Amino acid sequence: MADPIYINISDPAEGAALARAIGRYGLSAGLVRSDTRWQVEISSPREDPRTFLADVGVALAAWNGGGRADSASRGSP
Repeated sequence: MADPIYINISDPAEGAALARAIGRYGLSAGLVRSDTRWQVEISSPREDPRTFLADVGVALAAWNGGGRADSASRGSP
């Protein structure tokens, strides 16, 4: 299994939205607290780190450029 990726987020609500979006792409994601900040931990059952990174890239691009409802839940215009 490829090593997990950690993404810093601003608050738990943003992390929950990101984790749900990541999950739609067959990846595992969960909210974790590291020191004084929140993070989303993303992991995959895939062995190949390049495939994992590609999957994460697609999922993040979809989340970042998602529909208006997703953008509104993250506080973006």
